[in-house]
Amino acid sequence: MRAGPSPELSVAAREQLADLKLERETLQVELRKIGSLEPMKKPQVYPVITRTSIPEVRFLSRGDPEAPVGEALTPRAASALKMLEPDLGGLSSSEVEAIRDAVLAVSGKPRGY
Repeated sequence: MRAGPSPELSVAAREQLADLKLERETLQVELRKIGSLEPMKKPQVYPVITRTSIPEVRFLSRGDPEAPVGEALTPRAASALKMLEPDLGGLSSSEVEAIRDAVLAVSGKPRGY
């Protein structure tokens, strides 16, 4: 059994005490709700993988990654997006990589940055 407020407390102190008790009960209810939830799953992380060269892209025979068909594809924009020039300047992968290396050399950043 809890004792009531002490008779020597002022009216303002009693009101403040009542407010604090109400806030404590509200917080205890919220904590019980949080405690009853299932443990959170670990967040998935999708890190960036830096590469020193651009990998070749080829068409696959019926989706089999072990059976590439034809010559390597050059970088191109999606032709469905009319505002983009699908040719991207007509550079091959090796030319794009050479330009990238030159820009990195001038900027002082290491390769694979």
